[in-house]
Amino acid sequence: MPLTQPSVADFKIQFGRDFPFAPVEGTDASPTPGTNPSKVMDSDITAALLAAAANFNIALFGDQPTYTYCFCLLAAHYLCSNLLASAQGIRGQGEWLMQAKTVGDISAQYMIPDRINQHPYLGLLTKTRYGCQYLELMLPKMVGNIITCFGPTKP
Repeated sequence: MPLTQPSVADFKIQFGRDFPFAPVEGTDASPTPGTNPSKVMDSDITAALLAAAANFNIALFGDQPTYTYCFCLLAAHYLCSNLLASAQGIRGQGEWLMQAKTVGDISAQYMIPDRINQHPYLGLLTKTRYGCQYLELMLPKMVGNIITCFGPTKP
């Protein structure tokens, strides 16, 4: 059975407690439903789902529930990244991974494994909790995954 990409509704079901979603058109919850910029709009979720689709390997999944769960985790990562960038506007700056942060007498340090930290894509996933959860589920699937194909070789 072919797997189907999760929808905005699937995303909202999975993260109903996590994000302040804008009311949907046709409800009386807002004078202009679905367009409140202080809430997560369907267009924000759609953009995150598109970004996730561009960076997701469907071949690693054999069942719809696991596929939907992991896909939505990656989409939530992109949603958080997009909302953060949107909040910063034109004054936003890119921030790479930090291993230590100090404010006054207080300091916090953490260590990201080199395998992840030095990878240009995997390191970026550690910037949100959703990306970390996605990475936790994907790392075992990324080891020893081999696909063979038939084809002739030149003599």
